[in-house]
Amino acid sequence: MKNYSGSKNFPDPLAPQDKKESKAYGLQYAKAIESQWGRKADSSSLFSKRYETFTKNKEYANGVQDTNIYKRLLNNLDPNTGDGSLMNLDFTPVPILPKFVRIVVNKILGRNLYPNLEAIDPLSSSEKNRDKKRIEIQVALKKATYGF
Repeated sequence: MKNYSGSKNFPDPLAPQDKKESKAYGLQYAKAIESQWGRKADSSSLFSKRYETFTKNKEYANGVQDTNIYKRLLNNLDPNTGDGSLMNLDFTPVPILPKFVRIVVNKILGRNLYPNLEAIDPLSSSEKNRDKKRIEIQVALKKATYGF
């Protein structure tokens, strides 16, 4: 079996179509994908690493990330003193996501609640034209009667 896709576990992609349609070929392919991505419980797997990155980014977006890294950076600005003068700072992260949520909600709420709708089917159009003609006749009669 040749290594076309970066892993020796994947079956031959140049195999005949009847072999590709077999259950054994599909099972071998599925096992190769599982061995490449790994499981969430395995900390060295690709799936687990991507899940950790996603979780970390989600924490930053919500403003709940770990603040110890900032504390260490600020306290080590002058390693000779170590007086802890920066310990009185508020290290609570500012959440980024709620700002964008407010923007989206305000755009949605700012939309017109009563959109301009017009029926285009033949029945509605003929009914609309009939009502329009009736109103035009009423206006013409009013002008003739009252001299407007």
